[in-house]
Amino acid sequence: MKFLKPTSWVLMSIFVIATAIYTTKYFRADMPNAFQPDVYAIYSWELRIHIAGGIIAALAGLTQFWSNFRNKHKNIHRLLGFTYIVAIAISAPAALILSTVSQGGLVTHIGFGMLAILWAFTTFKALYHITRREITLHKQWMIRSYALTFAFVLLRMWLGAFIASGVPIDQAYQTVSWLCWVPNLLIVEYLIVNRLKIA
Repeated sequence: MKFLKPTSWVLMSIFVIATAIYTTKYFRADMPNAFQPDVYAIYSWELRIHIAGGIIAALAGLTQFWSNFRNKHKNIHRLLGFTYIVAIAISAPAALILSTVSQGGLVTHIGFGMLAILWAFTTFKALYHITRREITLHKQWMIRSYALTFAFVLLRMWLGAFIASGVPIDQAYQTVSWLCWVPNLLIVEYLIVNRLKIA
């Protein structure tokens, strides 16, 4: 099977684009609706670098799952792949710094910290394998990487759902700091190991 059906790809694209538009609010001087305005005032550059890199990576990574486009436009595929890797190389260290001051205490510090580390690791594993022309391994690691990139979307969806349900903000962050990425990795790992034919 292919990793994504066209309808799934379109749906994923809508979520990514909508989240990218939503997060541009953090580039405003007042950072509206920030949960920790005092902290973000100190780490404003790290936050903006992290979000900018996340937006670029999430958008650039979308085309990597569009097999017809990828196969017909290999030069663009390589350019977008390079853009994706550079965006994460910039964004992941900023994410790691922000994880140390994230809302919710030690649970969120560890959750977001592990996400940042694994995000960088899976991405550079994908880069390593493509430099050795190990195409299948490259694709598998890129899928893992994008599963972590997609936490950019799921973090905000889950957080919004928990807050709307009346869950206290610290408890919501503690849960979401793991929920936004661990299930993603488990799902793609199942697909890769058990039934994925990577096109």
